[in-house]
Amino acid sequence: MIIAISAWEKESAIKYKICCSDKIHIIPSGVDVCLYDEERGRYDLNRSKLKIPLNAYIIGMVGRISYGKGPDLFIKAAALIKEKIPNAFFVIVGDGEERASVENLLSEMRLKDDFLITGWVSNPIEYIQLFDQAMLLTRWEGFGLVLTEYMLAEKPIITTRVGAVPDLMQQGKNGIMIDVGDIEGIVEASFKLYTDNQYRQTLVSNGRSTVRNLYDIRCTVKEHERLLMSARY
Repeated sequence: MIIAISAWEKESAIKYKICCSDKIHIIPSGVDVCLYDEERGRYDLNRSKLKIPLNAYIIGMVGRISYGKGPDLFIKAAALIKEKIPNAFFVIVGDGEERASVENLLSEMRLKDDFLITGWVSNPIEYIQLFDQAMLLTRWEGFGLVLTEYMLAEKPIITTRVGAVPDLMQQGKNGIMIDVGDIEGIVEASFKLYTDNQYRQTLVSNGRSTVRNLYDIRCTVKEHERLLMSARY
């Protein structure tokens, strides 16, 4: 058997003739819900430590700074969001080969004072806890594990409709999906989350239920155990 982490990944394997469909078993990735519940009260990272204004409205993304993860799209959207939400502050949690070009783009768009790039961190969910909105503007995606972390941390999500993302997200229920490169759509969605608290809370509540019911790592482990036991006999 071959384990795929999403229906999209399975379909891709069949499309590119990696193997026949009956060899592929789908077991989604998961997050450690219990560990998060145990540790969330111990996180001491705060805005002051990161030199983020206390009144800032934080919009963040977690991911490698590479073309595929769309940090340039995040920055272009940020420039327009800033016009609508003057106290918006933006965070990229991660690092990567495109960091220099991303920093140049920030300078060109005069956003350096409103941006934090953390570099590599060992526990990104500590930073996610500080977000008011969470984004994943990836150009392609095999699963989108960070989306489950966003939902676990109870953050409203704006993400691109690409790859396996629609396997996790339900449009308007546990997040907002935008076509790749639709900067205006990102800005509109961000402003709606900023102004419509009821809508925001609906997405957060449904996201919390999604990750706890479907993407707890214990479910992932049990599915692997079932698969191994079935192969054994």
